[in-house]
Amino acid sequence: MRTPGEAFRIAVPEAALTDLKERLARTRWPTPAEGPDWALGTSTPYMKDVVAHWRDRYDWRAWEARLNGFEQYRVPLGGMQIHCLVERGSGPDPMPVVMSHGWPGSAIELIEMIEPLAHPERFGGKVEDAFTVVVPSLPGCGFTTAPKGPISPREVGKLWGELMRDAFGFERYIAHGGDWGAVINSWMGVDRPPGLIGLHLNTAVLQAAWTFETQPLTPEEQAHAERMAARQVGETAYQIVHATRPLSLAYGITDSPAGLAAWILEKFQAWTVPRGSDAPPPFDLDHMISNVMFYWLGDAQAVSWMYKYLVDRSGFVLPAGARVTTPTGFCLFPNDIAVPPPDAWLKRAYDVVQVTRAPAGGHFPGVEHPQVLVDDLRAFRRKLASA
Repeated sequence: MRTPGEAFRIAVPEAALTDLKERLARTRWPTPAEGPDWALGTSTPYMKDVVAHWRDRYDWRAWEARLNGFEQYRVPLGGMQIHCLVERGSGPDPMPVVMSHGWPGSAIELIEMIEPLAHPERFGGKVEDAFTVVVPSLPGCGFTTAPKGPISPREVGKLWGELMRDAFGFERYIAHGGDWGAVINSWMGVDRPPGLIGLHLNTAVLQAAWTFETQPLTPEEQAHAERMAARQVGETAYQIVHATRPLSLAYGITDSPAGLAAWILEKFQAWTVPRGSDAPPPFDLDHMISNVMFYWLGDAQAVSWMYKYLVDRSGFVLPAGARVTTPTGFCLFPNDIAVPPPDAWLKRAYDVVQVTRAPAGGHFPGVEHPQVLVDDLRAFRRKLASA
């Protein structure tokens, strides 16, 4: 592994944390509508608990220290400084893996997976399963600087290829991701940057729509398309805002930490618990606030720019004749907003070598079920090695 320039440590100025607490203390609350919690968006009672905890009990410095326990770099790529967490794996031959988050996730979404992947022998596993883990933050998120304008997931994938091969010097590596991370990695699987040997995804994203003309949908695939359309009803307003009016939204989420948290945490609830449930997000509150902090300390608007490529579909639909030709493993979760498709649907777009269907979980498995993903990624690596 090559060291890509100077090391980086997170050191948020105390003045920024004081300003945050003052803003939280001045939160203006909306009048809640009658009806069940979460029916019209983030629950007001829940948000009052979040803000009180964030203001009075949450300790950013403890999370900062935890993050600073990893190697960190800011690598100049594409006119930006890409912030990366790095954990070198145990043993003589750890497999490098670049792990990509999406929106509204962050590097915090993947943090529970880093050490078990890098040091399996410390968690009841075998050292020969070790990975060297690289977790870059998306443009604008956390301590990665923002691009000057919208950047497509395919362009980010090309940057990740440069990061792994040119900056870190890895000859071979795997790419893991969910949400936008899965989109970014899927385009890497199309473009095949030097050294990429496999993809491991917990969201199925790219469609080979060009195959529908020559290979009509099977009844199982048609049923999936109907389930997917039904699951999206009432869930797409944020996509349109991100894609078409991100600056209008940015004034609110840049000025108000409560507004930013409400915009993000609604997704942690809606994309995890069964639809229609009044249950809160099933995650540790400090963990979720730390995830929100990556947006508060970064440029939340810049991360949302990528939605332009979802709304116009160019980031999600393969050109005629194109497929993801890199061997791909899937670990899919039943409550995901991206409804897990049948194998036949996956095989239209991907070179599928492994599909695991987890019995429970939603869109943020790195937080909800990290061990399931860790075990599946290890199994996927073994499958690649035996192929």
